[in-house]
Amino acid sequence: MSASDEPPGEQDEKPGWIRRLSGQVWIHKNNVLISFAAAVLGSLGQAVVPLVARKIVDDVIGHDDAPLWPWLALLVVIAVLVFAFAYLRRYHGGLVGIAVQYDLRNRMHDHLLTLDERSLSHLSTGQIVARANSDTALVQGLLNFLPLITGNLLMMIVSLVIMFALSPPLALVGLVIAPALFVVSLRMRLKVFPATWDGQQREGEVAEVVDEDVNGVRVVKAFGQEERELRRMVGIVQTLYGVRMRATRLQARYQPLLESIPVFAQVAVLALGGHHDHAITHEGDDVVGDRTGRNEREP
Repeated sequence: MSASDEPPGEQDEKPGWIRRLSGQVWIHKNNVLISFAAAVLGSLGQAVVPLVARKIVDDVIGHDDAPLWPWLALLVVIAVLVFAFAYLRRYHGGLVGIAVQYDLRNRMHDHLLTLDERSLSHLSTGQIVARANSDTALVQGLLNFLPLITGNLLMMIVSLVIMFALSPPLALVGLVIAPALFVVSLRMRLKVFPATWDGQQREGEVAEVVDEDVNGVRVVKAFGQEERELRRMVGIVQTLYGVRMRATRLQARYQPLLESIPVFAQVAVLALGGHHDHAITHEGDDVVGDRTGRNEREP
């Protein structure tokens, strides 16, 4: 019975790709847990560093009775721990990505062996080869970056809590970039995703032509169609090049903007923070001057 003949309830109960990929990933749960734990601990360590630097600037520098070496030693320890957690995250996260990619390719191979000749005749060899390479590579890249994304989200939440505790106005200025980044990222996805998908399709066509020419090389030579096949290959490769260049131009349009928005927010935070500190300093100098003048006027 085909998928279209199945009852609607059974079709609706079929798990989506996220659930199926999660089940495939959870087979390697030890590496998954280690990579995620290392990402979380490393992000927490990076979030603590500015607090230590603030303690050094405010309470150690300019105070002769406050020792500096314990805080420097703490920074060194945090740096070593963050490096170790980054190593564990990348190593075990990479193992998960490679293992899942290996399992998916084996499952694809086993599934193709179960198909009959009629079903295989309707499949494009080039598309199968291209998808086996590109789609599994995308899954591997996703799994490699997933612990990093989780750690960055946690670090962002912890950093926002610390920022609001220290200075709510500066935290609001830093938080303004979130909607801008979301809008630019959404626009980038809407533009880049169709271009990259088209590139994958063209890559499958190139692999298909190569497979046909290699397997039918005797037929091509027998009918003297070498030049025709060469022109066909050149045309498809040129189309693939144009599609990839289009995706590159779209990324070049949005990627610098994504990198510039946090820099502008950082400049705004520094400008507002410096103006606020300057106003506090002048206010403190005025208070000291008033007290000094009052003391000089008093007998």
